[in-house]
Amino acid sequence: MGSGTLRFEIRTANGDLPVAGAEIRVTDTSGAALYQKTSDEGGLADGITLNAPDSALTQDPAYTGPVFGTYNVQINAPGFRPLNIDGVQIFDKVNSVLPVVLHPLTTSGLRNQPETITIESNALKDPTPRQHETEPPNPRVLREVIIPDYIKVKLGRPDSHAIVVSVPFIDYIKNVASSEIYPTWPIAALEANILCQISLTLNRVYTEWYPSKGYPFNITNSTTVDQYYVHGRNIFDSVAHIVDRIFNEYIRRIGFKEPYYAEYCNGTTSTCPGLSQWGTVTLAKTRRIKNT
Repeated sequence: MGSGTLRFEIRTANGDLPVAGAEIRVTDTSGAALYQKTSDEGGLADGITLNAPDSALTQDPAYTGPVFGTYNVQINAPGFRPLNIDGVQIFDKVNSVLPVVLHPLTTSGLRNQPETITIESNALKDPTPRQHETEPPNPRVLREVIIPDYIKVKLGRPDSHAIVVSVPFIDYIKNVASSEIYPTWPIAALEANILCQISLTLNRVYTEWYPSKGYPFNITNSTTVDQYYVHGRNIFDSVAHIVDRIFNEYIRRIGFKEPYYAEYCNGTTSTCPGLSQWGTVTLAKTRRIKNT
């Protein structure tokens, strides 16, 4: 048994303003209280240490048991809607942050009921084949490749009734990386996957894939057509540091300007012509052995 840490950032107004005095309660999946914290003037609360399965288990694609600890968080602050976050993931030897955005209370009783966010399992565990589409019927492309400040994400399939959220581009990539792969993987494997995630996203933006079909968003969080994004989840420091360093890098083919649509899948229960996520772990370990 190992352990990881979790710290908190409590904010409001779309993440622009800190919330001081927020009461944070952390429980295990049975509901037993483990920690209670209060956010400071900057909306921050120091990290806590929580148990997690040994990190070695995250290196084995054949292992089917739990690879991270799961915890629930309840947050209450005067004047704000209570928030419950279920399924917060803790990995061994990994520090993480839970960025929380609270919404002010309203005169509507329904809007004052607790809001619940559920963090589902990592996309690596999803056996559903990915059926990506890369050629829009009516191609539209931007004049230049841009790194957008924000990206609009549909929290469901393109034709669903799910909501659309606007997320800072860097935060979006950090969330996808935290949702698609394990933060305990070798750095080279994390970098390869994150580069694919950035390139896939920028290809959707550059080709205006969804706007060309009349949709008011840039990408979805459905793994059957795009990549996994979990709104409100905790973010792992190991992937966040890499994203901060390479967020404006992407893959392109020689002689082409557009970001390459870097298709990928887990490489075990789901295969595709593109990158194997588990295959990057094997390659990273092989390279590390050769360099020692």
